[in-house]
Amino acid sequence: MQFGKKLLSGLCAVLLAALLLVVAAPKTVHAVVAALVEVSNTPSNPAITLEEEAQSAFVVNGSCLINTITCSIYPLYSVPENKIAVIESASEECYLDPGTTVNQSYLSFNFNQPQYNQMSLFFPPPQTTPFNGRSSATTALNLKSYAIGPIEFYVTSSNSQSFVSNCWVTLSGHLE
Repeated sequence: MQFGKKLLSGLCAVLLAALLLVVAAPKTVHAVVAALVEVSNTPSNPAITLEEEAQSAFVVNGSCLINTITCSIYPLYSVPENKIAVIESASEECYLDPGTTVNQSYLSFNFNQPQYNQMSLFFPPPQTTPFNGRSSATTALNLKSYAIGPIEFYVTSSNSQSFVSNCWVTLSGHLE
């Protein structure tokens, strides 16, 4: 019985000391634990890392209402100052009056400093299919293009819209 009490008292003392050490000196505890943990990067046990691109990725969604024939989103995405957006994919989906198609849709942005040359990146003609009594127009791009400053989305339809018509756009890439 005496031995059990002494053992329990000793364990409690060690746990209390460890708890005080964690609270009083977290950096010291972190250094001790870090020294005990070894990360090995071998083919059989690879260390998980992220490419720099994955650490600065962006995905942007936007929508607009087609008022008569056009709609635009400005800005769809504002590239942070001193950064370059590498656009890797873009997609659009529009719901229009029956029989209506998208005439053209594009992203507009600057791609060169210091002249700020304007560039328009046109989507391919969308595939239009009937959907709930409306027309659904969908298209996408996988690409690599560079942009600075604000990025705008713009779309025009073949006819004036009698119903409320929406377009959604998704843009993704990373920052350099």
